[in-house]
Amino acid sequence: MYNPQQQIQRLRQMRTNIDDQIAQWQNLPQQPTIQQNFITTPVMNDFDAKWVNGIDDVRNATVTKETIFMERERSIFHIKTPNNELKSFSFQEYVYLDEKDLKIKELEEKLLRLENAINKEGDVNGKSANVNVWESKEYEPTPADDITKPDES
Repeated sequence: MYNPQQQIQRLRQMRTNIDDQIAQWQNLPQQPTIQQNFITTPVMNDFDAKWVNGIDDVRNATVTKETIFMERERSIFHIKTPNNELKSFSFQEYVYLDEKDLKIKELEEKLLRLENAINKEGDVNGKSANVNVWESKEYEPTPADDITKPDES
C-alpha cells in the first residue's frame, strides 16, 4: 500500500544529501587563478588587394606597401608600390587540355595544314584559293591521313 509519509521522508533525505554536497563544495580551497598571456601577432601579407573601377582609382590611391588593384569590369589588374611605381597586366584564362582535347587540337592543326596545302596548290594551277577540302575531286583521303569527312548534320 502506498504511504505518502515514506515518500516525503525519502525526498527530505535527498534534499539533505544535496545540501551537504553543496556545503562541501563551498568549503573546498579555492583553485589559484591561472594567468594566461595571449600574444597576438598581426597577420603580415606581402601585399594588399583592392577592387577598383579603373586606372584613375589606382593612380589616386596612396599605398604603404605593394598593392594589387583589380578592376571590376575588365580582366586587368595593376600593381602599385609605395614609391608610386605602377604596372598593369591582363588576366588570360588558361585551359588545361586532357588527352582527348589534345588529340582534337592535333587533328585540327593537321586539317588546317592540309587545307592550306590544297589552297596553295589551287593558286599555282590558277584556281581559286577558296577550295573546300571535302568537295575537291582532286583529293581523296587515304587511311594514312588519319582523318574522316565530318557528318553532314
